[in-house]
Amino acid sequence: RAAVPYPSNHFCVSDLSRWESLISHRPPATIQNGLRQRDTRWSVHPIEDAYRDINLDYYSVVIDRLPPNTDIDDLYQMVRKNINSFVSNDIATFSPYGTADASQWNSNNPLGSVLSIDLYGPDNASVVTSAANQQSWTFSTIWTSRDGGHPVSGKRRVGYFNWNDGYVFYARGADRTTSLLDAAAAGLVFEAGDYTWRSFQNGLVRYINGYGGSARIGRTVSHRCNWDMIRTDYYNPSVRWQ
Repeated sequence: RAAVPYPSNHFCVSDLSRWESLISHRPPATIQNGLRQRDTRWSVHPIEDAYRDINLDYYSVVIDRLPPNTDIDDLYQMVRKNINSFVSNDIATFSPYGTADASQWNSNNPLGSVLSIDLYGPDNASVVTSAANQQSWTFSTIWTSRDGGHPVSGKRRVGYFNWNDGYVFYARGADRTTSLLDAAAAGLVFEAGDYTWRSFQNGLVRYINGYGGSARIGRTVSHRCNWDMIRTDYYNPSVRWQ
């Protein structure tokens, strides 16, 4: 079986086009306005207003064979709706922000749902589901009245694509530290994210293999790159801030 395609050496100066749509992603106007309708202070964290280098990461699981009587669509929906069963809750636990968010998130169209993340220590954070289809969903970090700011400003896409005779399930991120205080602790901030999404890989492999399928951890990359360089080459948002 061929290796999963992925940028090679000299990561930050290689072809990073796989991240371009994520780096450039802004929630649609309906999502931005919907947040402000809930509370005029609620807002998305713009990646361009954040601090220092950009983190670009990718955590994948190669699925050679699904468990019996399971199709990829069922697996995708089950993973999304039960994300806490696949990540280590030592660092992060996801839960819908409110009752309406729970209904939206647990439906087959989670677009617009807000999730609160119980982070290790006293801090919490929030994300909005800013894009969703039948193969992936995207979280954008936001400020909310209960959780305050998120330690990173950016987006994460989780989903799958067909690969050879199987699939690749992945979590891809693009983010920067939100405040100067977050930037001062950037090592810990990104280490916690790395720990969370590596645990996602392990949890998904364990689940698939435990139910009679065949899966293995695929390519795993986490790099910090110069924002000015990445912005010039890969930051081309098509949605305006409202």
